[in-house]
Amino acid sequence: MSTQPTTAWRIVAEREIRARFGEKTFVWGFVAMVLVSWGGLVALDYFGDRDTTYDLGIVGVSSSAMSDVEKQLGEGYVLETKEYDDRSDAEAAVTDGDLDAALVSADDDWTLVGNSAVDSPLESAVRSSVAGAAVARNAAAQDVDLEALNAGADVRVDLLDPEAEDVGQRRFVAFGLSFIFYLVSMIFGMQIAQSVVAEKESRVVEILAAAISTRALLWGKIAGNTVLALGQVVILVGGGLAIFALLGNDALLAGVGPAMAWFIAFFALGFIALAALWSAAGALASRVQDVASTTMPLQMVLLGGYMLGAFASGPTLDIASQVPVFSAIVMPGRLAYDDVALWEILLSLALNVVAAVLLVRLGARIYDRNLMQTSRKIGFREAIRRR
Repeated sequence: MSTQPTTAWRIVAEREIRARFGEKTFVWGFVAMVLVSWGGLVALDYFGDRDTTYDLGIVGVSSSAMSDVEKQLGEGYVLETKEYDDRSDAEAAVTDGDLDAALVSADDDWTLVGNSAVDSPLESAVRSSVAGAAVARNAAAQDVDLEALNAGADVRVDLLDPEAEDVGQRRFVAFGLSFIFYLVSMIFGMQIAQSVVAEKESRVVEILAAAISTRALLWGKIAGNTVLALGQVVILVGGGLAIFALLGNDALLAGVGPAMAWFIAFFALGFIALAALWSAAGALASRVQDVASTTMPLQMVLLGGYMLGAFASGPTLDIASQVPVFSAIVMPGRLAYDDVALWEILLSLALNVVAAVLLVRLGARIYDRNLMQTSRKIGFREAIRRR
């Protein structure tokens, strides 16, 4: 007696899930993905907010002069100073790598000593500080009103968006979201296709088709692998948000948090749309060795979406974020660092829903018509034309 259609796909889905968890490569691969992804976010927070520290040796320099140098460096820099009795000791420390540079003063003669080079921010700060002190000293000696002399020489800086932050970290997160979509979809897509062709090659599919409909077999494969793939994405994204919260990076959390949440919805739609085509690609192959060629169009789609999400900008990015399937990869990354209107997000989602319905129907038709074909490999064009 055949299994009822309403429960058959659930049985197939449970079988797919159990089979994956029984594979050590799947479990350890996911563990590695989690460690790399979360480790990358920790590194991003650490190196993104880390101040640049300069170790500067001083010989004959007052502490007030060093305060002005640190002021000239500005935010993001820390100046650590160490006094030396003579220039030779300071130069030896620079040569040994204990100091980034040494500042030597003797009778108003200033020398900044470096090994092979002195970093531009440090050199500029020292030059500005020394020049300012010299001008003030010379003006006082000449009885010149320095304040009146410098009147009108200052520039006021007005920031239109003082709360805006550097988008470098956000772009890194956008790159990561595109890569996760590409990697997870590729891994599970290839597993779906290989599972289908392995069942064909071993003739197991003929036994399964006698018990349940091929459509239920397809829905079960899509449902089981979607649950697994979406579960991985939720863990990766949820863990990433938790890491930002635990590290106290509220600015980055507020900036990329909504994008990471939208990513889950876009991933679900994009993966479901492609899952049926991965199954169809497996049905077109007659041997496991054929899977690489029958899945090539889908691999190119994923690679193209990844490249657009990671490197596209301007109008190209705006257009790609509305093209179904591509937009599922591109739009979440764009949300991480760009202002996107709500109507654009909803339109992109709606187009992906329509695309998912149409692609699932197309994949199901190809799957149904070619699953029992075991004599040779079939191309997508031929499969679509077959009656």
